[in-house]
Amino acid sequence: MNAFCPPIQNARRLNAVWQIFAPSFPTHKSRSPVCWEEAGLPKSLEGPVEYRCRFRARDLNPSKRYWLWFAGASYEMIGWLNNQPLGTHRGIWDSFAWEITPAIQSNNELRLSITKNGGKRFPTARVLGGFLPYVSTSFGGLWGDVYWAETGAVAIREFYAIGKVDGIVQAELFLDGLGSGIAQVKVCDGLGNEVASAEQNYHCEGNQRLIFQLRVKDPALWAVEHPTLYRMQATIFVNGELSHRTEQFFGFREVQAQQARILLNGEPIYLRGLLHWGWYPDRLSPRPGAQAVSELDTLQSLGYNAIKACLWVPPKSLLDACDQRGIVVWMELPLWLPEINSEAEFQRVYQEYETILRQIRSHPSVLLYTLGCELSERFPAEWLQRLYTLTKSLTDSPLIRDNSGGSECYGGTLKEFADFYDYHLYCDLHYAKPAFEHFLPGLRQPRPWLQGEFCDIDGYRDFERLRERFSPERLWWLSQDPTINPQGARWLYEAPFIEERLQAAGIAHRRSEMMRSSRGQALAHHKYTLETMRAYPQTSGYVVTGLRDTPVSTSGLLDDFGKAKFDPAIYQQFNADEVLLIDWRKRRVWIGGDRPAYADEWNHFGGQTLYPTIALAHHRPRASTETLRWEFRLGAKRIQGEMIVQVEGSPLASLAALEIPVPKVKTARKGVLSISLGTVHNSWNLWIYPRPDWRHLEETGLYDPEARFANFSGFAGMKLVTGKRSAAKTRRLCATRWKDWMQAYVEKGGRLLLLLQGEGTGLPTESLPFWREAFRLFEPHALWRSLPHEGFTDLQFLAFSADYALNRQGIQEVFGAGAEYRSLLARIDSRTGHTHDYLAEVYAGKGHALLTTFHFAGANGTSPLTLNDHPAGQAFLWAVLNLD
Repeated sequence: MNAFCPPIQNARRLNAVWQIFAPSFPTHKSRSPVCWEEAGLPKSLEGPVEYRCRFRARDLNPSKRYWLWFAGASYEMIGWLNNQPLGTHRGIWDSFAWEITPAIQSNNELRLSITKNGGKRFPTARVLGGFLPYVSTSFGGLWGDVYWAETGAVAIREFYAIGKVDGIVQAELFLDGLGSGIAQVKVCDGLGNEVASAEQNYHCEGNQRLIFQLRVKDPALWAVEHPTLYRMQATIFVNGELSHRTEQFFGFREVQAQQARILLNGEPIYLRGLLHWGWYPDRLSPRPGAQAVSELDTLQSLGYNAIKACLWVPPKSLLDACDQRGIVVWMELPLWLPEINSEAEFQRVYQEYETILRQIRSHPSVLLYTLGCELSERFPAEWLQRLYTLTKSLTDSPLIRDNSGGSECYGGTLKEFADFYDYHLYCDLHYAKPAFEHFLPGLRQPRPWLQGEFCDIDGYRDFERLRERFSPERLWWLSQDPTINPQGARWLYEAPFIEERLQAAGIAHRRSEMMRSSRGQALAHHKYTLETMRAYPQTSGYVVTGLRDTPVSTSGLLDDFGKAKFDPAIYQQFNADEVLLIDWRKRRVWIGGDRPAYADEWNHFGGQTLYPTIALAHHRPRASTETLRWEFRLGAKRIQGEMIVQVEGSPLASLAALEIPVPKVKTARKGVLSISLGTVHNSWNLWIYPRPDWRHLEETGLYDPEARFANFSGFAGMKLVTGKRSAAKTRRLCATRWKDWMQAYVEKGGRLLLLLQGEGTGLPTESLPFWREAFRLFEPHALWRSLPHEGFTDLQFLAFSADYALNRQGIQEVFGAGAEYRSLLARIDSRTGHTHDYLAEVYAGKGHALLTTFHFAGANGTSPLTLNDHPAGQAFLWAVLNLD
């Protein structure tokens, strides 16, 4: 082992001036160790780069041993002290130590030669580089503190402590050196009171492992709600003299997997985590500062109780903060898209994993482990088995998985070594339910079922405010200069070009509209997705992507300034230990046999009674009688009720089926249904529409070659159009496919409504996600009276979810230069800045065409199968067909 426990006595941080040398570049200086990119050297520089510093060591004792301890270096480091070689270390994520006893003097010069990963010598995929190179850039050099320390003849290489719920503490000391004496351990509570101690004699001849077992009476347990920590101190005496003393904090806790449930200290816990890539915008290395602690406080305020360290290893300071706050850590070790081609290369992975695991396993917050992410068949099952066995032997965790995301999803081996199910189902909203249900265990062995990553939705980034707030050096990732911002391993290299694309589209000045649209849509997306997840009792938790915005993603719950994007009071309604859920009646349709007919849950006609079912997601069993109160507000009208309900069962308790008489309305209105059960509260927006009168459509034609609307009686009064001649006899035409003759129809004064669903519709469209990677801009139009909105696509648009958007330029080319194209509902791609449309109109000659890719009928996830179950769709079509 190359680990080392810094002593709590005689350890000194090297605060000397560090000089950083690279060929052909000026020398850089820093008062503390930093990666060389932060010091000003190019990000494309692979190295080797030399770090040098001088330090004094007073009162050296020839009977003592001396050490250098490094918190983090990337990737290969070779060291010399006073020109005497110290060793070579490879890796990024582990701390390590070199003994410097033979080389140390009163005045010392330390020289380090470092080569980073991501270049020709150490390609990203051939080493454990993690995910940061794909998020921002690889980083090289020292990225953690450096200490020099003094011990006696015997030093503690590793110190491991774990507490069980019955009060048993097991401690392991790994000693290094030559000598005999006494090893002592003692446990203190949070007030500093000693509550247990033990000692034993030892004789060390190079390396020795000591095992202690202590008992603490009635220990306070480490839990999410009450993260009680104890301090264990270990002391080594050699011939009666102090040789090495170190300490660490630990907790008493027990983790179990009980079928689909995760138990912490015998109590079920539902994990609600945020994906953390180790990105900090003020630096290039994952070295957290004060902002990291602030982030943890913010995520707890939003109802989260966990983070997933995705393909990186947080420093001890961040793990300590999680220990102290009761934040669960899911540790995902840094294996992604690997190109490990030999047993020798695998052995390096194995050795790094062992070192990492030994350094993090004492933290009580670390409950789950995954050994890699979205691994394909390139990483053999035999190697995964060996890593799984290693992790199990070192941590004894009941929650270890070889491949986060699931091999069956990413083409890897189906011979899994896993204690839980873990999927990364990034779904557009209309496919969330089918995808989740498809991957539920079914006939498979019941285990905890988690979403290791999901629910990402990118939003608008305020570039102008960023440039006002931060220096160009900090915003390097927005530069189009490849010497400042090399693409490196990033698969997405679009951020530098988004601003100019928004300018070219003429919308860059609409900052507040774009921010409101993206934030409102993101909140609706999170609410729907997380409530859908909680409705399945087989699930055990989730990890939302992600913690904060990065150069390749704006899906963070924290923005570029570290501020929460959502109101915690609203967000916790659907992201907490207890969440009220809503469900609606099921429908079927006969098409050669019964098929599920998904109905629009968020849009309804007035003058009918709604029958929502209310349930409580609560992972801890309880049985109680409580009062459920509900209210439906529609403008000035209030419809209220309450009832006594029995709360039973876990993790899901059905509470009541409500009957809500909805009044008739003359215009579309938004209502709000609110439910309360004690202190638990949730609410949902419901939109109410007047029922259309489908008479008087004699002058309207229907061109529907695929018979999409064959079973909708509202269109029965339309004239069936088969081509150019029959269309000429109509004043208006509703068509589901574009034909060339339609241009002349419009130019001669016809009114055309084009419903372009799917491929092969005759006009240029592009396949794009509706919810996940984009937001909208609404333009003023009379049509929006039929679909009232608040500047963003809320769930009233879920039934319209389209898999295609209009290609502006292509459609303009079809209609020709003389036509006027106007966007009514634009799609702005959050990741690229490219603009498309879901709704647009074209004025050509004497006529007018309205084009949309909105969904109205047909199989499309949980979107309505027919227009009969699509109230908002009916309201929209009626409004279009009655426009003057």
